[in-house]
Order: sequence, then C-alpha cells, then structure tokens
Amino acid sequence: MTSIRPTCVRPRARALRKDCAPSPEHRGRSRRCCRHPDPGRDAGLPAYAGGHGHRHASTFPVRRRKFNAEELDRRRDDYAYLKQQRRAGATLQDHLDRPASFARFGDAADEALIESVRDLSAIPFPPDVPGFLRQHGSFKGDDALKALSVWPLGEMQRLSADDTAQWQRVRSRGLVDAIRWTWGNDRPDLEPGRAHAVISVEQAGSLDSRYTVIGRWTCPRLEGSGHLYFDGEGRSGIFHYHQDESPVHRLSGDSPARMNWDKLMNAALTEVLDPDGYD
Repeated sequence: MTSIRPTCVRPRARALRKDCAPSPEHRGRSRRCCRHPDPGRDAGLPAYAGGHGHRHASTFPVRRRKFNAEELDRRRDDYAYLKQQRRAGATLQDHLDRPASFARFGDAADEALIESVRDLSAIPFPPDVPGFLRQHGSFKGDDALKALSVWPLGEMQRLSADDTAQWQRVRSRGLVDAIRWTWGNDRPDLEPGRAHAVISVEQAGSLDSRYTVIGRWTCPRLEGSGHLYFDGEGRSGIFHYHQDESPVHRLSGDSPARMNWDKLMNAALTEVLDPDGYD
C-alpha cells in the first residue's frame, strides 16, 4: 500500500538527510547521496544549438534533476512513515525505484523523425528546439508537475495518420488544432460553425499558421492548462486556456511570445510548482 499525495501541490524542499551525506571521496563533487542513484541525473549541463551556430547553456535539466532529488527525499519520508505504521509492503529500494512522479526526458529524436513532423506545423522550429529534441526527445512530468510535457514527436507522427480515430487524430500542431486535440477533438468553442464557437474559420486558420504548440501542462483542480508554443519569429510563450473561457483573441494581434526555449521550460516549471495556479 502506498501513500497518496494530493495532485497540483508544490513539492516541499527538503534538507539533505544525515544518513545520505556524501562519503569523503565524493564530498565536493555532489550534494546528492552516492548510495542511491538519482533516476533523473543528467551528465553535465547541456547546451542547445542556437542560431548561427551559437550555443547556450540550458538550466532546465538542472532544475529537473533537483525536483527528482526532492522526490527521492519525499519517498524516503513516505516509506519511514509507512514502516512506522507497519504498512510498508515493499523494500525502501522498491519504493525509491517506482517511476511515477519523476520528471523524465524521453528518447532522443533523430533528424529523420524531426523532419517527418515538420508538415504538422506551418512554421519552423526555433533554432534552439531541435537541439533539445536531439538530446532529450520529449519531457513528461506527471501529476506532481501538473502533467507538464513536451510531446514525443513519434506520437505526433503516429496520431496524424489518416486512419487514426477522430478523437485521437492530430490535425496539426497549430494552436487551435492542438488545443482541440487535447480535448479529444471536441471543443465547441474552437469549432467554427458550431453554436458556441468564438472564432471563425479564418481566425482559426490564422492562429494555426502563426503559432505551433509543442507541449502543455494541465491541472483538473484549476480547470486550466498552459500550452507551450512558439511563433514564426522563433520566440516562445505559454498560452493559458480555461475550460470556461476561450481567450484566443489575446493572440490575434502581435505575438506576445518573448522567451527562448530554455526560458520557456523554466517558466513552465515555475508555473506548475505554484500551488495556487497561475496569473
């Protein structure tokens, strides 16, 4: 029997446990316990290629690693409580090894896969996104991070096939199409011609051609979601959508996107760790 934490709650930071202090030979190299491997550990600080061959360090993997380290500490505390209550049905290592709730990168995407999904977007990837895709492929955060994700390209490609069930099919990764897809392609406010539609065919086409969605986070308790997108100028942003409100008009003028890829991922992580939602 495992303990259950409420979803959409900011994980609490914890101090380094005394029983997991680094051994003398590792002291100074790592603040993490050397006896328990960190399942989210990255080798060094990656740099994603930007425009004109420039590369910039990405801080998002470091924050992901920190979150996973805190998740391990939470599990140790959970296990200690379960053991005290005589409800621990597994070993501590089994409890630590459960994959759920860890923030995980996916499988690296090769050039052929990246090229195969270009038709799903009317605009090209920003310069620093392909580097992330080649190195990590995707990202998944589960409930502890409000399901923050960067969608796997292979899944996008597979679900764009003509024989895919209507409720699953990816029409495109344009803003309107992507939001509809996350609702099983049944979102009346974003279906031009339907009684509750808030946009026309022309407006939907314009938004799809100007903005591409690459992932999102969502939290049922907040009845809202944040869609990670980029525009034709290579800038990124987060579009907040609520099930009872369709603020797509906010994107009808000049693009509000102002971030590069790493700033976008860090901004999204900050949002999902906010227990009160977003502004």
